[in-house]
Parts: sequence; C-alpha cells; structure tokens
Amino acid sequence: MLKTMIGLYFQEFPCNAGRFKSTFSDVELEELRQYIINIDKRAFGLTKKQFSRIIYDFAEKRHISHRFNIKKKKAGRHFVEWFMWKYNFSLRKPESTSIARLMGFNRQSVSNFFNALKELKEKYNFQPNQIYNIDETGVSTVATKNPRIITPKGKRRVIKISSAERGTNVTAVCAMNASGTFIPF
Repeated sequence: MLKTMIGLYFQEFPCNAGRFKSTFSDVELEELRQYIINIDKRAFGLTKKQFSRIIYDFAEKRHISHRFNIKKKKAGRHFVEWFMWKYNFSLRKPESTSIARLMGFNRQSVSNFFNALKELKEKYNFQPNQIYNIDETGVSTVATKNPRIITPKGKRRVIKISSAERGTNVTAVCAMNASGTFIPF
C-alpha cells in the first residue's frame, strides 16, 4: 500500500519538478548550433539581434510554444546568452573581407603559389637578403564599423563578407627581407 501511495505521489509531479521547462529539445538546439556554424563558415555571421529573431522564427514555424517576445518577434537576451554559453560561442568583431578575396584564398591557389616559389628558389638559388616579403594595408576614407557577430570560441580569424568598397582608399606598403633590410615605397 505504501509503495502504491509513493508511486501515485511521484506520478503527479512533472519530471522537471516544477522548474523552467525548456522551449527546445536537444535535437532542435543542435540544429540551431549547426545553423550558426554553417553561417559562420560561409562568412555571413549573425549579430545577437539577428540570431534572436531567428530563434523566434524557428519556434514559430515549428509551432513550438514559447515565452519569447511576440511584439518584438525575438527571443530574449537571456536565452541567447545561455545558448552562446552552452554551445561555446562568443561575440567577436569580424574583419571585413570582400567576396573576391575569399574566392581567391583557397587551398589550390595557395598551393600553386608555394610550388611556383619553390621552383624559382631552386632555379635561381636566392639568398635570404634577395627574397622580400611585401605587405600592404588599406585604410578607407569612409568610416565603417562592423557589429560583433556570434562565432565559435577559439576561432583565430573571424570574417564577414562586406559590400563593395566605396570612397577613397589610402594604401601603405612595407617590404622587408630575411636579413632585416627595408625598402621604402
């Protein structure tokens, strides 16, 4: 009899013991995590505000009952921050990178460059003071500020595709060889 009473007593309570009920299942949360990773790999990036709206739309389209803000049509700040903490994401400031630069920087083109360099080095037997490394940096006269985007923690380089450049660019170039000699430009 006591065993029956205890069984009935515990059956009445929900398994979450009256605590906050999760809006999404683990599978749905994993889908959202994969979505952020895929967007980040494609160099689009999401701000917290954009991701908050995506979470809301995700719940609405799947007819999942939620406690998100219906007027603003977005998930709350606490949910977004909890999600970022749980799945090890952080907010980072991306580098603006044009599509042309992204398309040109791939494994094949880098491999071709170093193969050509190796052939030239073997053919001409260059000394360290004859090989220069040149780097340039461009500063736009138009001030632009990228918003911080959500990206996996530990990522070295965070990029986001930017629109075509407008305004005037000022370019600074520096050239140096392995022996420490600079060439002024």
